[in-house]
Amino acid sequence: MNIQTLIKECGKAHAAKLEADRAYEKARKALYGAMHDASMQTAQCGDYVATVERAQREVCDVYKLRQLVGDEKFMQIVTASKAEVVKHAGTGVVNAVVTLKEGSENVTLEKRK
Repeated sequence: MNIQTLIKECGKAHAAKLEADRAYEKARKALYGAMHDASMQTAQCGDYVATVERAQREVCDVYKLRQLVGDEKFMQIVTASKAEVVKHAGTGVVNAVVTLKEGSENVTLEKRK
């Protein structure tokens, strides 16, 4: 096959993938809405299990961090990853300023094993 033909095939496949992704997202949102309205946490159908979950994420209290480490270290770590914050300020500081916060609730669909 030549390059032009392969580009066209990739383009068609990509368009089909995007359409499938949109259809999946629309169905997943409808599933979440139906499960939420029915107050269901899990449901199954055939080989699939749907689970409503609420993600958690860590957040940092930057005001507290600045008080604990001072201006110079704060400027070094303000845009750093959590690992870099541990490197510059230590685990004790990270534990003092990082907490888990509730994220948005969503539904996941998995094939049963």
